[in-house]
Amino acid sequence: MPLSKKFLFVGGTARSGTSAMATLLRAHSAIAMGRERYAWRFREGASFNPSLFEKERFCLQYDPADSHHARHQPYYQELYPRFDDCLYVGDKLPSLYLRYDYVLETFPGCRIIYMARNLIDVAASYQGRAQETARRLEAKPDADASRLWSTERDWRSAISEWNAAVDATLALGNTPRLFVADYDRLFADDTLLDKLCAFLELPVAPAMRAHWNAGKRRRLEIEAGRKPRLDAAQVEEIRGLARTEQFARLLRKA
Repeated sequence: MPLSKKFLFVGGTARSGTSAMATLLRAHSAIAMGRERYAWRFREGASFNPSLFEKERFCLQYDPADSHHARHQPYYQELYPRFDDCLYVGDKLPSLYLRYDYVLETFPGCRIIYMARNLIDVAASYQGRAQETARRLEAKPDADASRLWSTERDWRSAISEWNAAVDATLALGNTPRLFVADYDRLFADDTLLDKLCAFLELPVAPAMRAHWNAGKRRRLEIEAGRKPRLDAAQVEEIRGLARTEQFARLLRKA
């Protein structure tokens, strides 16, 4: 890896806007950003290391053991011709919080963007994904369940994962290597875009601004069509178990 290349990772619990952030970052010509390019490698341990982010490996050498993605996404091959001009390379990994110490030690000088989203919406999304997988497996029982969201990973799972992520991220302290992004403001407040690029010491690229504007319109459409997935009792239980005060402290870093 050339010394001029910096590492950048996007984390937060699943369903907290990590994909939206990764796609926004991809719109900047100076950033090569995976979307769980190495989710399974990260889970395995020491095999998740800087060699995975070298040009040929990252862009062209797809391995089914890399991730739950069943095929290599077109983005990586399209990235190949301009990879050398990128200042940052990295991956979005919702479970990043589980191994912060390892990542900070193994990727010297790396920067971390943490997506902070309220637990009610995260839990509702977990529930929706679990139900979606159940429907898919019912329609196609021979589907590879290892590459699908687990049916057991429902709204209850969201509570423990979200709480653990909040605690682990707070434990990082006030390091300048961490940027906390409030999901509710991501496509609502364009000053967040300016702060994000300032954190990365990059100008706001026109393509990134255009993507942000399109994302703002899309977010309004999504919110207008969102259907409730949790009942009142589930919401009450979630509120009772959420580490609300700690989350508020985390948002103050945003």
